Amino acid sequence: MKGKWKLGEPFGIGVFLHWTFAITVFLFLTSSTEFGVVGGLLFISAVFGCVILHELGHSLAARHYGIGTRDITIYAIGGVASLDRMPKDPKQELVIALAGPAVNVVIAAILFPLVYAVQFVSVDLAQFLLYLGITNVVLVLFNMLPAFPMDGGRVFRALVSMKKGRLYATNLAAKIGKVIAVLLAVYGVFGGGGPMLAFIGMFIWFAGEAERRMVEVAAAPPAQPGFRFGRFGPIFYEFRHTPSATTAAPKPAAATVKTGEMEWEVLPPEPRPRYFGS
Repeated sequence: MKGKWKLGEPFGIGVFLHWTFAITVFLFLTSSTEFGVVGGLLFISAVFGCVILHELGHSLAARHYGIGTRDITIYAIGGVASLDRMPKDPKQELVIALAGPAVNVVIAAILFPLVYAVQFVSVDLAQFLLYLGITNVVLVLFNMLPAFPMDGGRVFRALVSMKKGRLYATNLAAKIGKVIAVLLAVYGVFGGGGPMLAFIGMFIWFAGEAERRMVEVAAAPPAQPGFRFGRFGPIFYEFRHTPSATTAAPKPAAATVKTGEMEWEVLPPEPRPRYFGS
């Protein structure tokens, strides 16, 4: 795959590393001297190892409901699990969305007791494990923000869907997600959160809107078949080429003349949900 390197295939799911991951490594090493260069590389690798486990949590929960995973890709802003289709049952979506953060909770629950156990052997190792455990807690809290299409936004959408229906829940979740996206971007630019946080805000805005439109189109009457193409990173865009007819003014002693025209309609992404975990 162009711009990606395959790391492995756990549980038959391809895990890829995107070239943008180098940005995260650079920013981390230039802003933190807690562990030094070697320790910093080990720490960032351990953190994204936890992110991969987070995405595998989503993927294996989806597999339990007969939903496959195309791949898992690690980007600068986090991991993205690309599922084959969206679960239609809100209860299934709830379980799949919670499965990722649940993995980080388990990791933190294992690491914190280890900190106490290894502190008598190595203070540096204990500090390493402590920071890794705290990072997993932060990952849980951040991913559970109700910012659709992040995990918290999907949980919110699933809960609302049980009462109000999928389309209403998606529109509401997308609106809330946009508000949070703006706040993250503003804090990233002006509040000291850094450019990565601003980029995550942008990702939430565009990915949430793309999936909202996909659900909106799915709820509408079926469109005519056509061609679709286009993608940008983890966000897929589709274009559908459909024929239409324009009725011209009637001519004397002649039937209505119809001329064929071509319409280009921008449609939302293909129905392949992305479970994003930063």
